[in-house]
Amino acid sequence: MLLIVGIIAVILLAALGGGGALANSSLSSTYSPQRAVSDYFSAMGRGDAGGMMSNATFLSDDSASSQFFTKDAVTAMLAADQNKHISNVRVGLVSTVDSSTDSVSVALSWGGTSRNLTYKVRKDSSRVHYLFYPSWRVQVPFSTVTVTVPNQGGRVQVDGLSLAARSRTAEVVQGFHSVTMQASDFYSANTQIADGVDGSPTVAFPTDLSSDAKAAAAGSIKAAFGNVTCDVSKYIDCPNHKYNTQAGYSYTLIQGLPGGDVKAKSWIWAFTGDPTSGMKLTVTADSGKVDASGTCSMKMTVDGSKIYNFVGDWTAVLTWSNGGFDSDAIINCDSARI
Repeated sequence: MLLIVGIIAVILLAALGGGGALANSSLSSTYSPQRAVSDYFSAMGRGDAGGMMSNATFLSDDSASSQFFTKDAVTAMLAADQNKHISNVRVGLVSTVDSSTDSVSVALSWGGTSRNLTYKVRKDSSRVHYLFYPSWRVQVPFSTVTVTVPNQGGRVQVDGLSLAARSRTAEVVQGFHSVTMQASDFYSANTQIADGVDGSPTVAFPTDLSSDAKAAAAGSIKAAFGNVTCDVSKYIDCPNHKYNTQAGYSYTLIQGLPGGDVKAKSWIWAFTGDPTSGMKLTVTADSGKVDASGTCSMKMTVDGSKIYNFVGDWTAVLTWSNGGFDSDAIINCDSARI
């Protein structure tokens, strides 16, 4: 039956003469590798995931990334406006790769940047029109998105789809993709757009802690400074304790101080300034742990009027617990006199 229909079609084309030639030219243009490419980008420009998929085969060699090649994934991908910024599409010449594959070049503006791309386009034997004119499918390459996540960062999503736990790469359809690190105890949520048109992008999420985490760390350090325990019988620099010279002595020689010894009838030490100003916070690989450090200062008031100023530093290990930090601090704020 197909042979008979084909013979009839040939006879009709021959009978139509020039009209048949015109029809053949029109159909050849409609069902061509060039048209498949232009239709693919036209569908992308109008945000039509179904139109894209009807003109393309999305390539991938990683089964673990299959979720990023479904219609829902392509629809989510189009939420990145850069993918709909398609203009000045100029399809170039076609070269033959093999009996079922052609190579097509295209120049266009994609996401505000001029691009020159080349695609393999294959015949789709499952869709043949008028017996002689097969559809063609653009072989769209994949792009590999690589993410760098800070210690104890949140889960990562690409176009709203979560990467597997501990996974740091995903194969995706060529184009722009929204990559998000979700919020965690230490970090705010962060979203970046990855340009996966011409290559495989890397997205590095910031290591800076969230404002809430910084505030919690500062509060914990200030509390540590406000609750220093110190044995005044062993040390001569315990903060907020007034020392007095023993009865029968006119003064005490305070020895071993940076900058030299000091004579005093009485003296008192006190922290000065904000020890959390300029503090450094580093999230470690240990769950819930943050290393903290900073500079600090003290003053020693001798005999109620003479003041000696000192500076030093502090370090602490902060442990996240019940929405805040517990701190284990080492404080040495009088290591140098200024």
